Amino acid sequence: MALLLVLGPLVLPEYRAPDAGRLDLVSAAMSLLAVLAPVFGLKRLAQDGIGPLALAAVLVGLMVGVAFARRHLRLRPSSCCSCSRSGTEGQAGGGRFGGVLAVWGTLFPLQRHTLDPLRDTTPRFPTPPQAP
Repeated sequence: MALLLVLGPLVLPEYRAPDAGRLDLVSAAMSLLAVLAPVFGLKRLAQDGIGPLALAAVLVGLMVGVAFARRHLRLRPSSCCSCSRSGTEGQAGGGRFGGVLAVWGTLFPLQRHTLDPLRDTTPRFPTPPQAP
Protein backbone atom coordinates (compact mmCIF):
# COMPACT_ATOMS: atom_id res chain seq x y z
CA MET A 1 0.00 0.00 0.00
CA ALA A 2 2.84 2.39 0.83
CA LEU A 3 4.48 1.62 -2.52
CA LEU A 4 1.22 2.38 -4.30
CA LEU A 5 0.89 5.69 -2.46
CA VAL A 6 4.43 6.67 -3.43
CA LEU A 7 4.39 5.48 -7.05
CA GLY A 8 0.77 6.38 -7.84
CA PRO A 9 1.29 10.12 -8.38
CA LEU A 10 4.40 9.43 -10.48
CA VAL A 11 2.86 6.80 -12.76
CA LEU A 12 -0.80 7.76 -13.02
CA PRO A 13 -1.79 10.78 -15.09
CA GLU A 14 -3.43 13.66 -13.26
CA TYR A 15 -6.80 14.86 -14.46
CA ARG A 16 -8.35 18.17 -13.62
CA ALA A 17 -11.52 19.38 -15.22
CA PRO A 18 -10.81 22.49 -17.29
CA ASP A 19 -13.81 24.34 -15.88
CA ALA A 20 -13.25 23.29 -12.25
CA GLY A 21 -13.55 26.12 -9.78
CA ARG A 22 -11.96 26.62 -6.41
CA LEU A 23 -12.83 24.50 -3.41
CA ASP A 24 -15.89 25.92 -1.68
CA LEU A 25 -14.93 25.69 1.99
CA VAL A 26 -18.31 26.93 3.22
CA SER A 27 -20.13 24.17 1.33
CA ALA A 28 -17.64 21.58 2.56
CA ALA A 29 -18.16 22.68 6.17
CA MET A 30 -21.94 22.74 5.73
CA SER A 31 -22.02 19.23 4.27
CA LEU A 32 -19.88 17.88 7.09
CA LEU A 33 -22.08 19.55 9.71
CA ALA A 34 -25.22 18.28 7.98
CA VAL A 35 -23.97 14.71 8.32
CA LEU A 36 -22.09 14.77 11.62
CA ALA A 37 -24.58 16.74 13.73
CA PRO A 38 -27.48 14.29 13.27
CA VAL A 39 -25.15 11.35 13.84
CA PHE A 40 -23.99 12.94 17.10
CA GLY A 41 -27.58 13.69 18.06
CA LEU A 42 -28.76 10.16 17.34
CA LYS A 43 -25.89 8.69 19.32
CA ARG A 44 -26.75 10.95 22.27
CA LEU A 45 -30.40 10.03 21.88
CA ALA A 46 -29.54 6.34 22.05
CA GLN A 47 -27.17 6.85 24.97
CA ASP A 48 -29.05 9.31 27.19
CA GLY A 49 -32.60 9.28 25.86
CA ILE A 50 -34.49 12.32 24.67
CA GLY A 51 -32.68 15.43 25.76
CA PRO A 52 -32.19 19.00 24.57
CA LEU A 53 -28.67 18.42 23.25
CA ALA A 54 -29.67 15.40 21.17
CA LEU A 55 -32.72 17.09 19.69
CA ALA A 56 -30.82 20.31 19.01
CA ALA A 57 -28.03 18.44 17.22
CA VAL A 58 -30.47 16.56 14.98
CA LEU A 59 -32.45 19.71 14.18
CA VAL A 60 -29.33 21.78 13.49
CA GLY A 61 -28.02 19.06 11.19
CA LEU A 62 -31.30 18.90 9.28
CA MET A 63 -31.49 22.68 8.93
CA VAL A 64 -27.88 22.93 7.76
CA GLY A 65 -28.55 20.12 5.26
CA VAL A 66 -31.51 21.99 3.80
CA ALA A 67 -29.47 25.21 3.68
CA PHE A 68 -26.63 23.35 1.97
CA ALA A 69 -28.93 21.90 -0.69
CA ARG A 70 -30.50 25.31 -1.39
CA ARG A 71 -27.06 26.94 -1.56
CA HIS A 72 -25.74 24.23 -3.84
CA LEU A 73 -28.67 24.61 -6.22
CA ARG A 74 -28.22 28.38 -6.26
CA LEU A 75 -24.46 28.21 -6.93
CA ARG A 76 -24.56 25.36 -9.44
CA PRO A 77 -28.06 25.08 -10.91
CA SER A 78 -27.00 22.46 -13.46
CA SER A 79 -25.53 20.13 -10.84
CA CYS A 80 -26.71 16.65 -10.03
CA CYS A 81 -29.15 17.92 -7.39
CA SER A 82 -31.43 19.02 -10.21
CA CYS A 83 -31.51 15.48 -11.62
CA SER A 84 -34.34 14.54 -9.28
CA ARG A 85 -36.58 17.13 -10.91
CA SER A 86 -36.74 15.22 -14.18
CA GLY A 87 -38.97 12.17 -14.26
CA THR A 88 -36.55 9.42 -15.26
CA GLU A 89 -33.71 10.24 -12.88
CA GLY A 90 -36.09 10.91 -10.01
CA GLN A 91 -37.83 7.58 -10.52
CA ALA A 92 -34.52 5.74 -10.71
CA GLY A 93 -33.27 7.38 -7.52
CA GLY A 94 -36.53 6.75 -5.72
CA GLY A 95 -36.55 3.11 -6.83
CA ARG A 96 -32.98 2.64 -5.64
CA PHE A 97 -33.79 4.25 -2.30
CA GLY A 98 -36.90 2.09 -1.92
CA GLY A 99 -34.94 -1.06 -2.75
CA VAL A 100 -32.23 -0.30 -0.20
CA LEU A 101 -34.87 0.51 2.38
CA ALA A 102 -36.72 -2.75 1.66
CA VAL A 103 -33.56 -4.86 1.90
CA TRP A 104 -32.44 -3.16 5.09
CA GLY A 105 -35.93 -3.38 6.53
CA THR A 106 -36.03 -7.14 6.06
CA LEU A 107 -32.45 -7.97 7.01
CA PHE A 108 -32.31 -5.92 10.20
CA PRO A 109 -35.25 -7.62 11.97
CA LEU A 110 -34.16 -10.99 10.63
CA GLN A 111 -30.74 -10.56 12.17
CA ARG A 112 -32.16 -9.28 15.45
CA HIS A 113 -34.57 -12.17 15.82
CA THR A 114 -32.34 -15.02 14.70
CA LEU A 115 -29.12 -14.10 16.47
CA ASP A 116 -28.90 -12.29 19.77
CA PRO A 117 -25.19 -12.04 20.63
CA LEU A 118 -25.70 -9.53 23.44
CA ARG A 119 -27.70 -11.96 25.54
CA ASP A 120 -25.39 -14.86 24.69
CA THR A 121 -28.21 -17.05 23.48
CA THR A 122 -28.28 -19.52 20.67
CA PRO A 123 -30.06 -18.73 17.42
CA ARG A 124 -33.79 -19.34 17.47
CA PHE A 125 -33.69 -20.85 13.99
CA PRO A 126 -30.84 -23.19 13.07
CA THR A 127 -28.72 -22.07 10.16
CA PRO A 128 -26.67 -24.25 7.85
CA PRO A 129 -23.05 -24.61 8.91
CA GLN A 130 -20.64 -22.12 7.39
CA ALA A 131 -17.84 -23.26 5.11
CA PRO A 132 -14.38 -22.96 6.66
